[in-house]
Amino acid sequence: MFCSVFCPDIYPDLGGVAEQMGDLEHALSAYENALRHNPMSLSGLTQVAGIARIKENYPKVSRNFDLLLNLVVPGIFGSPRTTALFS
Repeated sequence: MFCSVFCPDIYPDLGGVAEQMGDLEHALSAYENALRHNPMSLSGLTQVAGIARIKENYPKVSRNFDLLLNLVVPGIFGSPRTTALFS
């Protein structure tokens, strides 16, 4: 509880350690906790999408990459130019 209140930046590090140890469940949990504290975390969205891809959870991959792209290029899926690219 102490850490979740005072040091939310620890979650990406915990996720990285768990991922290096091959523990994808704990890594995913840590990255999702990071996103709860900062929903606009580019690294958090990328890491969750990466683990979801490994686990073949493609809807989650798509959702996270959509969020990521909308953070990097706001309105990317709403403009006629980019809609043509993805059709």
